[in-house]
Amino acid sequence: LLFDSSEMQIELKKYKSIYKIDSLTQLFNRSELAEFLPIVEADNFYYYMGMFDLDFFKKVNDDFGHHFGDLVLRHTAEYLRYNLKIGSLDRIIRLGGEEFMVLIKLTVDEFDDISENISKRIIGFNDGNLSLSGGVVLWNTFETSFDLAYRECDKLLYKAKETGRRKILIRKQNGEFVTITNE
Repeated sequence: LLFDSSEMQIELKKYKSIYKIDSLTQLFNRSELAEFLPIVEADNFYYYMGMFDLDFFKKVNDDFGHHFGDLVLRHTAEYLRYNLKIGSLDRIIRLGGEEFMVLIKLTVDEFDDISENISKRIIGFNDGNLSLSGGVVLWNTFETSFDLAYRECDKLLYKAKETGRRKILIRKQNGEFVTITNE
């Protein structure tokens, strides 16, 4: 059996890039997140970590069908891509279902201002019947594990949902909370 190793390498690269991309939204997926985390955790960075969830998405699927739900997910992904400047050490990830994560590298001094700016751009998605809720924290990769930051973010996301949805809750560096809405 003869094969060209350069062709095999090209196919392997193609496969690796495909398995890290969500086929519906063309955003990164959990496989990419798993490969990305050791890189950022080893280099001691600060990140804007935001988790966002479409409000009442099950109702969208139930009322209009899964095809329409898929269109909403693609629209959400496109909105995030268009409104966020993403660098090589940043990620927009579809975690699954209607849940998304945004990781943007920044300095600790930038977080309070930038977190509100980014969140205001994201909350601009909320228009009419489509809306999302979110939670945002500063993730210090050398002091806090991803899992701990993820849990904090998730708690804020669900607090946003429990307190009326259509908002993003940010935990500032000083421990205070800011609520971002577009109402």
